[in-house]
Amino acid sequence: MPKLDAKLGSLDAAKDFNLFTESYGGDYGPAFFRYFYEQNQKIENGSMPGYPINFNSLGLINAIIDEYTQAEYYPEFATNNSYGIKGYNDTVYSYAKFASNMRNGCLDQIIGCRAAAEGNGSYYHVDRPITTQDLTPGVKSICSEA
Repeated sequence: MPKLDAKLGSLDAAKDFNLFTESYGGDYGPAFFRYFYEQNQKIENGSMPGYPINFNSLGLINAIIDEYTQAEYYPEFATNNSYGIKGYNDTVYSYAKFASNMRNGCLDQIIGCRAAAEGNGSYYHVDRPITTQDLTPGVKSICSEA
């Protein structure tokens, strides 16, 4: 097998990989992890050529983990944060709080997205990830709106 270079070793040696994400990385980091895992499975079972990557760790820094829990705090962070920065005025702050909690507002739309993904109209279980099979065109439309 050809050598990549003396420090890295041979091309067929598994490589260690660590990924740290921030903010929306709470959504994207686990998706990347799953993608690497699935590709490694294909490499290991011979259905795809390649070199496996050892995904050792996934770090989530100030990450969005549960949109429903965190969404109502965006206006707070934008105006009442530890940096002393006021991202928008009191009028916009008041509307953002209202829009989050109003009927068919941000929080209601998140509940609707989760219910659509679950497929039975009930509240989506947060401990069950939304799968590719859940993402029908109708669910994608509802969730992108949310």
